[in-house]
Amino acid sequence: MEKKKFIIGKIILIILAIIILGILIHTTRNYIIISKLQDTFKQYANVDNYHIKIAYDNEQVGHVETNYYRKDNKKAYFIENTNLSGDITKMLTFDNGKRVDFFSDSIEGKNAYLGKGASPDFAIDNGIMVDSFIQKLFCCFVARIRSMEYNGKDCYEIKNFLTANYLYDENEVSMSIIDKETALEIARKWDGTRLQLEERLTEINTVDDSVFIEPNIAEYDIKENNT
Repeated sequence: MEKKKFIIGKIILIILAIIILGILIHTTRNYIIISKLQDTFKQYANVDNYHIKIAYDNEQVGHVETNYYRKDNKKAYFIENTNLSGDITKMLTFDNGKRVDFFSDSIEGKNAYLGKGASPDFAIDNGIMVDSFIQKLFCCFVARIRSMEYNGKDCYEIKNFLTANYLYDENEVSMSIIDKETALEIARKWDGTRLQLEERLTEINTVDDSVFIEPNIAEYDIKENNT
């Protein structure tokens, strides 16, 4: 009887050892991958010339494409929505460093709100930068990472990397696809009330001053406020 208990105990210890070893291997592998991506991503910390494009299809609103441009103290943010009926709505925001102008263009008309817009601000973000070693270790423990090819690029698919960057209201980023070479995010899947896959593009040092040229004001009705 004692021998049987000893054998059972030994089997349990072996199983526990295998589980612990598996967890260590999983966490260590993820930690090495995330550390490498974070080190690569640090090169963008002080970049002030970049373009971020996000595009997705939504069964309720149709196709949405956003483009954010920054060069020095100038910023521009464009949203174009093609709804399910094929109607196109454009919203353009320009910040020249001194004032912010907003333009809307839809089937209802073309309006301009000069000096009344909100300044756009989008930082380069790949969603895996963390504040501490403990947070990083925990995220690597729960995350699932696998190599994959996406749009011809060698990438990592990262799931359940639980940082504050992955939360947005009641929606949560459940999957991110990051280019191995650049450490930039090229796709993101949201789960929650707006399940969708976003295609993302980040371009560095490609923004030209021409993108900040505002539309011909003569084509727009100038409004006193945007409320």
